[in-house]
Amino acid sequence: MSRYLRSAAGHGAGALGKDASGKEMDSPNVVAFWEKVLGSMRYLLGSSGVGRGSAGIVGEVVEFWEVTQSFIDGRGQRTFSAAVFAAGNPEHLELEPDDVANLRSGAVDLITQLRSSLLSFFADAPVDDLSDLYSPIPPTPITPDSAAPNSAGARTPGGGINPLRRAFTFGSSHNGGDGPSPPPANVKTGEWWDTFAFWPPRSNSLSGAHYLGHLLTLVGSAATSLAGLSVMKQQARAGSAGVEGWRILVGAVRERCVHALCAAWAADADRVRGLETWVRSEVGERRDLTTMPGLFMSYEERVLAGFQRIAYVGDGGGSANGSGSGEVIIPPPAKLLQAVRGSFVTSLYKALSGMVENAEKGRLAGEAGGDEGMDPDGVMIAMMKSGDGEEVGAGRVDAGNRNVRILMTLSNLSHLRAEIIPHLISAFESSFSVKLAEETKTVRDVLGQIDARLFQGYVKPTVDRLSILIHDGIHSPSWAPSPSSPSTRPTNAKPYIYAVLLQLVLVHAEITTTTSTSPSTPSTLTNQILSHLLEQSSTHLLTAFQSPAHPHYPLSSLTQATLDVDADERTDDEARKRLQGELPGMRGVLKRLREGTRGEFGCFKRERRGRGTEARKASGSLGDGSGNGGGSGRGTG
Repeated sequence: MSRYLRSAAGHGAGALGKDASGKEMDSPNVVAFWEKVLGSMRYLLGSSGVGRGSAGIVGEVVEFWEVTQSFIDGRGQRTFSAAVFAAGNPEHLELEPDDVANLRSGAVDLITQLRSSLLSFFADAPVDDLSDLYSPIPPTPITPDSAAPNSAGARTPGGGINPLRRAFTFGSSHNGGDGPSPPPANVKTGEWWDTFAFWPPRSNSLSGAHYLGHLLTLVGSAATSLAGLSVMKQQARAGSAGVEGWRILVGAVRERCVHALCAAWAADADRVRGLETWVRSEVGERRDLTTMPGLFMSYEERVLAGFQRIAYVGDGGGSANGSGSGEVIIPPPAKLLQAVRGSFVTSLYKALSGMVENAEKGRLAGEAGGDEGMDPDGVMIAMMKSGDGEEVGAGRVDAGNRNVRILMTLSNLSHLRAEIIPHLISAFESSFSVKLAEETKTVRDVLGQIDARLFQGYVKPTVDRLSILIHDGIHSPSWAPSPSSPSTRPTNAKPYIYAVLLQLVLVHAEITTTTSTSPSTPSTLTNQILSHLLEQSSTHLLTAFQSPAHPHYPLSSLTQATLDVDADERTDDEARKRLQGELPGMRGVLKRLREGTRGEFGCFKRERRGRGTEARKASGSLGDGSGNGGGSGRGTG
């Protein structure tokens, strides 16, 4: 299923034009169903009648009535040759009042039947048993029957009977049982599509938006053409629901199509997580992103474009539908737009939730303990095979590494918050002439919560390791200088400090290699994550130094603690006074340590002016440009 949803990236929103093909949007069986429905509707509702190009029953009806009206008005007779008028009195060419009434009644009956059949197709549930449609069998002069004599008791030449009757059966014994088998009865599965006869089972929202847009355009055009006929306007003046009937039909068909597409959109929103392939984006050299944000935007744009085409019935009653389209095609009601609005916001929520699940619970396909049996469509399985020849590289990220998945997802969320979701909201507002102020605020809050959850999920294991290193280091018996040699001056930080710094170096390297857009442009996540880790390290240092295990600090311990970190809260007055005399020498020690570790911890060197400008442009909150970067709650963890 996710493979079909990704096909939206191959076309822009404008690809929903009348010449676009939807064959790549869904499975072959579903597309064949849609094509059959669309072909049938084109044959039924096509506006081109006989002599105007491709056949369409509505076009033929329109042409029939135009010719009929011309004879009623006396204009049609003028096209006859002069010989017809020279042959006698031309009054015999005029239609009698009864003939005119019969023609009008027949045209109205035909148009009413078209309207009833069309409404039944869109409004009724699927037929339970298709064989019921063929019983009783209507007599039609089509097929001879070799099994019975004709009305005179004699068989026709060739062994058949009078060809004025047709016998249609499934699996007919007349041809040795080789006829078509009766289709199985429609089994109710409890799925939402069980109530929509026009919707193929298991069709996705992408193909549904594409084909329903075409169908609504046909319905709107046919309704406008038929309602504009003079015979229908005359019926309306006489009190019959002529134009009003077509207006009701368009509204009913539109409502059914919107509800069906909303249901499909909600179902597909749970599968949008399958758009994540863990392949780096090639758009704008954004190595810090995967293809997921771009694919999601393309998919949403296609569905929204289809919704707009359905809600406003093609071009919304423009010139293509005729001058009288405003009488039949009216703007969508607020209740219908609210349904689309709710589905749109729900699709955003479910997509964001799916991104979190991908980051936290991703599995390599084929990995022991994976979700293959639970996910036959490959929705939740990372698109990276284990042991089948595919390797990390060529744009792929290590989807088996949880930290890498979280970092890439955090980067994707930042891009969604800054660009894609504001773009989609703006597209929705312009398409349906509404404002999503409240929804925008809610989506922004949800993004902040998800961002904070993933952020904590990434930093917590490192914070826990730092806490253990600091606690064990400070509470180690070897931390304090030996009391037997109080004159010994500490000249180096304790090993736990280097272990802490090494953890920060590893984190820095992981962030840089995973989410940096280029070697010269640091990741926007680097400062956020390292600042948080440093703050947490300081908190744990202070907590450890304030432990009852160190009730007070003599000068040697104070010097050691100062080398580790500035923590003078547990020193006595004498130690503080003596420390003042030790400060010049301590500065030299600190300078020597700094120079000695310059190569080891060079990644923490402060950037010069002008570097990292782009990295400091943290993606602001949704649409307000605040630049908070979604880091709420990161200060203290």
